Amino acid sequence: MTVLSMACALAACGNDNPAARLGSGGNAPAQNAPKLTPESGRGSPAPRTIHIHPNHATYQVVLHEREGGIVDSIHVRRGKRLVQTLKPSPNAATAGLGAERVSTPDLDFDGHADLALVTELAAGTSRSDYWRFDTATGRYEFLGNHETLQVDTAGEALTTFNRGGHGGRIWTAARLGLMDGALVPLRTEEQAWLDDAQVYVYTVCERRGSRLKEVSRDTLADGDLHAGPSWDPNAEQQD
Repeated sequence: MTVLSMACALAACGNDNPAARLGSGGNAPAQNAPKLTPESGRGSPAPRTIHIHPNHATYQVVLHEREGGIVDSIHVRRGKRLVQTLKPSPNAATAGLGAERVSTPDLDFDGHADLALVTELAAGTSRSDYWRFDTATGRYEFLGNHETLQVDTAGEALTTFNRGGHGGRIWTAARLGLMDGALVPLRTEEQAWLDDAQVYVYTVCERRGSRLKEVSRDTLADGDLHAGPSWDPNAEQQD
């Protein structure tokens, strides 16, 4: 069993960009996630620790793994006391990521560090389990397994972006937010290729109550293609 430990904390997490570790177009743990450093005085393999303090109390978050890098459980401790046991998604394995699978983005922009665990890696993208730290109870609340988020703390935005084929002309993107304790898409944008019609289609959906509703669908000529979603200031039209 490989044990990784981390103390999670009350502190603004800064501007996290999960895409940075996988390069252009990919998602990964947050760019500004605290670095994990070996604890001193321990045998091999050494547990690893970061120090953050949620709700003015030091917590340790310890990952328990089995063969293949699969995380069976996450123990949240305060000193020697077990506060909570978190259960990741089934077969949450990210071989090769090591400690970098864990990050502490601020998902609700309240200045308190939340918790993210990368559970799956694929070409150009990844998925993660997310937990929000509830300051009232001092416990983590599971928000589900989602495509790994890009967290813009300054802009208070949670987004995803995946670039597909056709030289990046095919892509999907979403803006997400917390509603009634759940992490849900608020707006999605997609640029897709229709083989039958031999055209690109740009589709926008927005949340209306409990569901997403399509608000626009446009057929695009090559000169009108978008390089990315409307909320990205760097996503100018493609040539």
